[in-house]
Amino acid sequence: MWESIAAGTISGVIAGLIVAAALGVLNQWNRPRFQLRQVAPNTAVLTYSRWPPVVIGGSYALERGSVLSTAEGFRAGTGGIYLVGPSETVLRTDAGLGELNVGEVVDISYRFAPWFPLDRSKRMMRAVSWEVDPFDTQPRWWRWWGWKRYTLVLHPS
Repeated sequence: MWESIAAGTISGVIAGLIVAAALGVLNQWNRPRFQLRQVAPNTAVLTYSRWPPVVIGGSYALERGSVLSTAEGFRAGTGGIYLVGPSETVLRTDAGLGELNVGEVVDISYRFAPWFPLDRSKRMMRAVSWEVDPFDTQPRWWRWWGWKRYTLVLHPS
């Protein structure tokens, strides 16, 4: 009798953990891949909500050019932004001609980065050097690798 109660309790806990994990994965997949929120003038937060690491190759806003760059002082590049998901990254939005306003559209190009643990530092340094204009990419829905384009709208915080 006690064995069946213990077995039922353990199997119920395991089933609950499986259901919770499945709901967590579905919740993660339900979110958009990228979100851009303005937190201050000339500053925005890019939220990446997937697991595989990606590299942002470049950005483009109409009549402004390349607008997104990293907020760190030691790096002035507008491409090669390495994101490990899920994460949030602070970006500057005044790299182009004027600042980006709420509601404006930004196109970014992204590519999945190699995530193999062996020789990771060299692969990451190589991935950070990748840079491409969003309109030079030809996205193909059936290819997991290669450059893809994504359209972002700057939301208020």
